[in-house]
This record gives sequence, structure tokens and C-alpha cells, in this order.
Amino acid sequence: MFIQPDVELDGRCAKLDEVLGPGFAVLGFECDPVGGLDQAGLDWLADLGACVVRVVESRAGERQLRAEQRWPATVVVEDVESLLRAWFGVRTGNVVVLRPDRYVAALTTPAGLGAALATLRERLGAVR
Repeated sequence: MFIQPDVELDGRCAKLDEVLGPGFAVLGFECDPVGGLDQAGLDWLADLGACVVRVVESRAGERQLRAEQRWPATVVVEDVESLLRAWFGVRTGNVVVLRPDRYVAALTTPAGLGAALATLRERLGAVR
């Protein structure tokens, strides 16, 4: 299962799970997680009802909090206790796809997210 640290969203503290909601989620650490997706990938994320979250350093400043995002509904949160930095720091990717049960479906980069989502779509199609 993925970690559930405290994050800051619009000046209030919340559990990451509260921010992610009940469905699939794509979370990027210090990056626009969907920046490398083509329109088909973005459309599939929308059909999936995925929540897209960009994590920035705590007290990152207004510029990072309001940075341009490819996905207009991207939620930007601050890593209050640097627990997400620690989690991503020992892994090779900076984008994670989370299942609704909060298990990691994929660990990748913005450039590799399209391929990871294609694999996920294939696997979900086999289940349905």
C-alpha cells in the first residue's frame, strides 16, 4: 500500500487519501505527472475518473503552487513532513499510479506514463 502522509492543500492540512478520493489516482512528485501524455491518454484518465495530483515541497512558494498543468483539474499539494520526498527518493520514478485500494499500479516518469497506462488499460479490460 502507498503511504498516507499529511499534505497541505489550500492552506489546510489533510491526509493524502482524503485528497485522492475513492478512485484511481496519478501522483507526481515535483513534476506535472501527466505532462508527457498524448490526448488519448488524457481522455482515458478522464474516462477512468482519475484524480491527478502534483506534490511540491512544503512552503514551495506561490510560483510552484500555481505552475501550469496539462490537466486543468490537477490538485497541487505540499509535502508537509517530507515523507513523500523520502518515499520517492529511494525509487527510480517520480510518478505513481494508484489503484482505488491505494496499492501501486505503476511507478514511472511523466514520459513513461503513457505506456504504464496502456498496460493498466489492457489489464483492466481483461478483468471486465
